[in-house]
Formats: sequence, structure tokens, C-alpha cells
Amino acid sequence: MIDPYTIPNTNVLKNKLGITDHKELDEAESIITASKLIDVESVKGDFDYQHLMDIHKHIFCDLYEWAGEARTINIEKGEKVLSGMSVNYGHHSNIHKEASKAIDDMKNVKWHELKSYDEKAQSFSKTFSKLWQVHPFREGNTRTVTEFCVQYAATQNIFLDKELFSKNPVYFRNALVLASIGEYSEHSHLEGIIKDSMQKGDRLQEKKKNQENEVFSLNGLKKINSTIKSNEEIKDVNRNRSRNNEEER
Repeated sequence: MIDPYTIPNTNVLKNKLGITDHKELDEAESIITASKLIDVESVKGDFDYQHLMDIHKHIFCDLYEWAGEARTINIEKGEKVLSGMSVNYGHHSNIHKEASKAIDDMKNVKWHELKSYDEKAQSFSKTFSKLWQVHPFREGNTRTVTEFCVQYAATQNIFLDKELFSKNPVYFRNALVLASIGEYSEHSHLEGIIKDSMQKGDRLQEKKKNQENEVFSLNGLKKINSTIKSNEEIKDVNRNRSRNNEEER
């Protein structure tokens, strides 16, 4: 089957940069998407299908004309963890329906009733992998679905540290693959890294709160005042030096 997304006679995706080398495109994509992910939370929505599309568009709009659009072909990707076999990704004609169903399943979980990290990780793993298995886009599914799900979790006071995923990309993808193979799905690896991410996310949230409280505490105000005085003293020294230099001339 001819892939309309690739440059003819190559496996390189057509791109706005005119790059024709696969490795070069991978490097450019990594740099560009990393910068886009910095402010991806500025993409607002109702955590529905359109919101998912908008997040993808934000991340990949500088690279691909089809950013923010569902793929129009079926895809397969050989996975080492499956001995070269592929996950059975969603049929392109059913992407809107299947993705919307997976999103609804995620939003229908009573997250506030889940108390332990194990419970939260189990539920998140199942709903996350279900949406990921749809693989709505020709490229960029893991980054987009991860961002969408992590942002939604935050609205339920469940905070994940995404850095744990980006620092362990092979393990993370393999865990997603193993959790997305139907009746043979195995969620323990995905649940494990998600649980770790949640625990680290909570520690970061606690640290952030403590820093914010410190700023408005007496000690915090003293530190700010001390910093201001130090800056004024430095300015005074610089002004005196300037005067002395002028007098010497």
C-alpha cells in the first residue's frame, strides 16, 4: 500500500522543513517538539476528541501539514517486545468513535474515590493504554496521548511527573505496547512506571507548595528584602565606581 504521508520511494514523512533524510527528520522533530511541549498546557479545551486533536496540532504544526488531523490510513509498527509483531491499532475509519469512547471511559472513572497509588495507577493504566491503542495520528501518538492524559489527571488532583516517561522512552513504549494487546494485555510494567510518576509528581507538588508558602512567610519576606538591599548595595558600588572613574579623567 502506498503511504500518502511519506516522500515517494522513501520511508521519510513529508514535512514542512523539506528534510529527506530519516535520521535528520528525527533529530529536527525531537528538538522542535521539545520546545512545543514547554507551553503545551496553553492549549485549552474540554478534554474531548477535539482537545486531543488541538494538542497534537500544537506539538507538530511546525513539522507536518496534517498536524491535528486523524490519520487516513491503517498502520502497523513492528515491536521488538512482541517479536516483530504490531499492536492492533484502531482502524482509520473508526478513530473518532474509538478515541471518543476511550476518553469517555477515562472521564467516567470516579477518580476521587481512588485512595491508594496502586488503585490510581491501575485505573490510569487501563484508560491511558486504551486511548493510546487507537493511535489516532500518523506520527506523534505517544507524546500527544501522554500529554492529554497527564493534563486530564491533574484536573482530578492526580499529578504525574512526565520526566520519568521521557527519560525512559524504550521502557515506557514497551509498557504501553504490552498493555495494548487485547486479551493478552499485561499492565504491570505500565502500572509500575505510572505509580512511580504519580509518587514523584506528588513530591514535586508538595515541594512547590512549600516554596510558595515560604515566599509569603516572615522568613521569605526577609529573604526578599535582603535580596533587594543587596541589589541596591551593588548598584551603589557601581555608581561610586563610575563617579571615581569620571573624576580620575
